[in-house]
Amino acid sequence: MSMAVIPPAHGRAGKEKATQEEPLIKPEEKKETRVLVEPAKSSRSTCRRCKDTIDRGETRIGIMAPSRYSGETPAYDTTWWFHVPCFITRQLRSREYTPKVRETSDLEGFDDLDPKERHKLEQTLKDFNRQYAERLERRRARRGRLTSDEEEEDESEEIEQKLEEEVQSHRAERRARHAK
Repeated sequence: MSMAVIPPAHGRAGKEKATQEEPLIKPEEKKETRVLVEPAKSSRSTCRRCKDTIDRGETRIGIMAPSRYSGETPAYDTTWWFHVPCFITRQLRSREYTPKVRETSDLEGFDDLDPKERHKLEQTLKDFNRQYAERLERRRARRGRLTSDEEEEDESEEIEQKLEEEVQSHRAERRARHAK
């Protein structure tokens, strides 16, 4: 009498399922999130905020974080690229407890940029710090007093409009460069 061999379902022979107690990335293997700045190496990267391509040579900021899918192999890094104004907008809209890039020392690769781009980025970060401080003051003032929903909507619309104007001007600059 011969017995039929039943193949394992979906090639899972000898592999164990991950349990709820076992995280995908062990705590000792966790890497820190890093923020990079560099000129784009090609025109293939896309901004995570506005979804436009980042032109070759244009300064871009990347958030490099470890992938959460590691399994048995070492985790790899995932990078989210942004145009500089889009990254600043993202930071302004983030929650208070989210880590922010406040100084050029927080950016890896800043020293490798050309001096003109470094100066431009320093000014952008100074403007961000000023805008963020103003925004925090407004939030704290709102918490201290009761305001109507209409006042809050007006303030948030004003901020949204300013941020959108910055992004639109960035897009117009890019279109002008492409037209040349």
